[in-house]
Amino acid sequence: MTMRRLAVFLLIASSAALAQPVNSNSAEANQLIQLEERWNRASQRKDANTIAGMITSDYFYTGTEGEVGNGALLLKHAREGEADEPRYQSYKIDDVRVRIYGNTAVVTGRWTGSGTTQNKNAIAQERWTDVWIRHDDSWKCVCSQSTKIERR
Repeated sequence: MTMRRLAVFLLIASSAALAQPVNSNSAEANQLIQLEERWNRASQRKDANTIAGMITSDYFYTGTEGEVGNGALLLKHAREGEADEPRYQSYKIDDVRVRIYGNTAVVTGRWTGSGTTQNKNAIAQERWTDVWIRHDDSWKCVCSQSTKIERR
């Protein structure tokens, strides 16, 4: 094998190795799941300060209605909520899956909220995706996307 072919082979092999996700049962994956659970609890308590410490300065999201927002808008919503939003007493995440690619992680899951709106029981579910980057030995969320799960 010529040196050029060997170099190309090593480049491709090392790229493929870097693209392989880390086992979702790893300590790092568990740390990311704990961060997602912490974010969920902070959302329920309207604790914008905790959420602020978990996102990057250039964080952005796409919400369930297709709206796009930045970290400042996320934190405002975390503190104040929205007038027409039901008051959820129960926040739960499940079906969480973690894929880690070097210093980047993709975490997906399902959120379920239950509570009341206009004196009626309300249940909502969303599928979400968060992208995290390892930044100074800790994980920070750089972007999120949520999709409503319509009840049938």
